[in-house]
Amino acid sequence: MYSYLSMMISICLLFILSLVDVSSNLLLPEYEHCDAPLGMESGSITDNDLTASSTHDVSNVGPQMARVRTEIEGGAWCPDKPIGVNSYEYLEIELRQLFFIKAVETQGRFGNGQGKEYAEYYQIQYQRDNKSSDWITYHSKTTNKTIINGNINTYLPEKRLLSSSILAKRIRIVPYSQRWRTVCMRVELYGCPYYGGVISYKTSPTQDKDNTYDGGIGKLVDGIIGDVDNSWLSWNKSPVSIEFQFDMSRHFKTIHIYTMNNKYESIKIKFDDNPSIKHHISSIESSLSTVFVDTIQLINYGNMFIGKRVEILFEFNIALFVTEITFDNEPVILINTTLEINNTTNCPIVLNNDSTNESTSLTIFTFEWLTILIGSILSFCLILLLIFGFYRFRRHRRRHSHHRLRQNRNLYYKSSQMTTTTSGSCVSTSSEHDGSTLPMNKNNHLFTPNNYDDVTSEQQSMGSYIYPITSTTSLLQTSPPSSLFKSEQYAVIDGNYSLSTYKQWSTNNTFHYASSDIGQIDKICHNQRISLFNCVLPQESISSKYNHHSSTKYPANVDKTKLIVSRKISETKNGEIYCGKYFIDNESKCVLIKIVKTNLINISRQTFLTELEILSHLNHINLACLYAVQLDLLYLVQEHSQFGTLQDYFHQISNQQTNDSTFQKMNIYFAYQLANALQYLSHLNLIHCDIATRNCLFYSDYTIKLTDCAMALSQYEHEYWLTTNGQLIPLRWIAPEALTTSPTIKSDVYSFAVTLWELWSRCSCLPYISLTNEELYQRIILRQLENKDDISFNLSLPPDCPKEIYDLLCECWHIDGTKRPNIADIALYFRRHIDSSRLNTVSS
Repeated sequence: MYSYLSMMISICLLFILSLVDVSSNLLLPEYEHCDAPLGMESGSITDNDLTASSTHDVSNVGPQMARVRTEIEGGAWCPDKPIGVNSYEYLEIELRQLFFIKAVETQGRFGNGQGKEYAEYYQIQYQRDNKSSDWITYHSKTTNKTIINGNINTYLPEKRLLSSSILAKRIRIVPYSQRWRTVCMRVELYGCPYYGGVISYKTSPTQDKDNTYDGGIGKLVDGIIGDVDNSWLSWNKSPVSIEFQFDMSRHFKTIHIYTMNNKYESIKIKFDDNPSIKHHISSIESSLSTVFVDTIQLINYGNMFIGKRVEILFEFNIALFVTEITFDNEPVILINTTLEINNTTNCPIVLNNDSTNESTSLTIFTFEWLTILIGSILSFCLILLLIFGFYRFRRHRRRHSHHRLRQNRNLYYKSSQMTTTTSGSCVSTSSEHDGSTLPMNKNNHLFTPNNYDDVTSEQQSMGSYIYPITSTTSLLQTSPPSSLFKSEQYAVIDGNYSLSTYKQWSTNNTFHYASSDIGQIDKICHNQRISLFNCVLPQESISSKYNHHSSTKYPANVDKTKLIVSRKISETKNGEIYCGKYFIDNESKCVLIKIVKTNLINISRQTFLTELEILSHLNHINLACLYAVQLDLLYLVQEHSQFGTLQDYFHQISNQQTNDSTFQKMNIYFAYQLANALQYLSHLNLIHCDIATRNCLFYSDYTIKLTDCAMALSQYEHEYWLTTNGQLIPLRWIAPEALTTSPTIKSDVYSFAVTLWELWSRCSCLPYISLTNEELYQRIILRQLENKDDISFNLSLPPDCPKEIYDLLCECWHIDGTKRPNIADIALYFRRHIDSSRLNTVSS
């Protein structure tokens, strides 16, 4: 009798719903404008994010050509085999975070009028979780079919709205045909990011079937509320359990439950395997048309609720109708004493300072017993380490008591762990890189003629130097679409070294020089403590260059919704460094996120601001830029490169045959760019002190940008000499005077020459590889004390290095810094080499 009454009441409620005007249907506010293009046409979805099952010719009709309304090379992606009923070829798009997909647009291969291929039909497959999970095939909730109509010709794009949104991190477009035919496609996706983090849910059996449920997501997570036709799930048997699974650990603050006006008795909420909390409903807090919202403020229940799984148990009398459940939450990366460290490739790092009552960015969850245990173990290990270190120190001091460098007798070093040989042969050093395929021109022509008609004769007569900022036909040809600019742009440095712009140079293209480590590092090359930013050292007072009394314009504040963290790559006693992505104008940028540890924020604040003021004034095309900062929590987002460094690049091509002319022109272009960056720093009386290929970011168009991140990265630790008091010294690159007195601008010239020696040695071995660190240190100090310009101490001539270039390197290694050439003259020297290469290309 009771079940019969419940059924009758449910039928009556559904009947009432059917009488309501459909105009009452609502979208959640964050999804009202969820129809923006996701970046296939604009390039925000990069070439590295596009793969395919096969392609007829990867350089001509590969997946990177599948951009709607864009004519690149062959004009579209074309699979290698014809498409039929039983074929399976696909274009895969990596979105790197969860998106709601509302529509898909396709287009055939126009190919400037030469193309004849297009897809009449296609299917959509998608993934929400990791790459090992099963692919889900989209089906229309109105027709229950998986086949979607495509194009009718090669040139008209067709945009298809999806009957139900797809929540996905990865998309496959699968062309389909009822008869065998050749197919080519261009694609665009439309939708918006989803920050809720839900990747699946499961419920108790419902009265009516959810025709949008794909095995993980359905009506409860579609952003639609109050749709009388199909957005309600109903139950008539209490209790009802709904379990949500999230992509990562999250800190939950509020739960919003959208129901009809039926007052369920209570709700039990359970986070992971923790004890559940019980919420008693007193009154519906707010309503949207016929939909009522119960907002559960979790802060009222005392504890901080963390988890990857949330289970909600409803208890009610008659019937329950739910249309949507949303969670206000923040992703959490658990650090130090946490239960786990999240290594998801695309996890937004939330650094929130909206309220003093909220937790700081990277929430550290400690458990008392775990803290005591770990602290005890670390203390015991530290005591043993101190005893061992003191014992080694005493032995080392007695062994070297006869050391003839008396003024340095109190400095004791320990050698970095590095493989060396006594025969002087090069030992190849490897470095990690992302393995990305770098574009190379088929004909090995690196330099092409450029038109200088837009440079005035007045500027040329002043001896101005010209270098390309961005161009589709730059000095170094690359495979498109490495640049989306339509015309040449140049920046001009005049005879007074004042930086000006020529033609149209966007204000967004501002380069702020940033540093590597967060925390204090003793640099022996400058007899003082350099903290937080150890990349640039003022040679003298720079008040003549900067007006410190004027208001400093810092980079923009970090937009936490655009920041994605990949993993932690380094940690010092004062800070941590993460790698990730930062979205600027819908374009994903590879970045390093450098964070001052929470307990040092107050101590480090003034140093952070002082050095940030200097960095915010720096602006050069060959210096890594500072994208954004956070002044309350003291962290910054700094430019990095997905291709790694110059050293990574040379290691990657070490097994490839390179034309000698191409190799020489490439190195000259690298040398010119590096000299340009140092010329800019020297004009501001700033010294770098760590110039090497490991500190030159490499980009696919052969641009390099000087940075100072290597010192903080473990993969380069064998290239530094670690002293017993924690100093890191780039001993094999450093100028002699930087060890004994203090560095000058000419010290960077010395290191610049060692870096060029690396280039022409193809980064195959470390400088002075036959000497240990102690032996090299003694020879440098002895040579400096004797003030003897010993030519035999110079690095040997690399096999592929021209004699003219090597002579320049030897001049830069002069023991007397004042006799080394000026960096401005060096930049001009390589500029003329580039001009000469162009003239030879034109004449041939």
